[in-house]
Amino acid sequence: MTFQPEQMLRLCWQGLTSPREGAHAVLALGVPRAALWPLTGLIAVTVGVLMLLQGLILGPAEVQLGDETIQPIRVEPLILAFVIYLFVIGYAWALATFGQRLGGTGTFEESLALMIFLQMIMIGFQLAELVALIILPPLAGMIAIGGFFVGLWLNLQFVDVLHGFGSLMKSFLLMIAVSAAFAIALMFLITLIGGARIAG
Repeated sequence: MTFQPEQMLRLCWQGLTSPREGAHAVLALGVPRAALWPLTGLIAVTVGVLMLLQGLILGPAEVQLGDETIQPIRVEPLILAFVIYLFVIGYAWALATFGQRLGGTGTFEESLALMIFLQMIMIGFQLAELVALIILPPLAGMIAIGGFFVGLWLNLQFVDVLHGFGSLMKSFLLMIAVSAAFAIALMFLITLIGGARIAG
């Protein structure tokens, strides 16, 4: 299965302007699981590189806590890409698994394909934000905020198409539940890392 750049751009534009039609088009491709892993890796590396470039342009963000200045944690590029890779796969699995328990019909492969598709669209916003940081920094913040709400809306539509709920409210509740579970897991992980750093 091969994709031409023009085909992918048209598909992303369709997903942005007509989310439900774009989601159906992606599902109709029937991308096999064996192809989803490298696609997820490519997306993770691309997102990670763009995040690192944004960080280099903005510079390190120090946090002042009382009289102490906390330096930001530096993350190696490969580690960042790996974390993004695991997040995309974990989020797709959670959407598929919990959605099925709510009566949804989406599979893990379909969920992962749509999450890859979503990230492909959001990479466009990341690129626009990166350019704005160089040319007109105040515009970057507006692009980031707009991208957040667009991503939320697209995710909501994709989830509804994935599981065939026919209810954006049900899809929204599923997203909230999955996001809350990820937030709890992230806090637990941060606590473990913080404890390890103190012990060390």
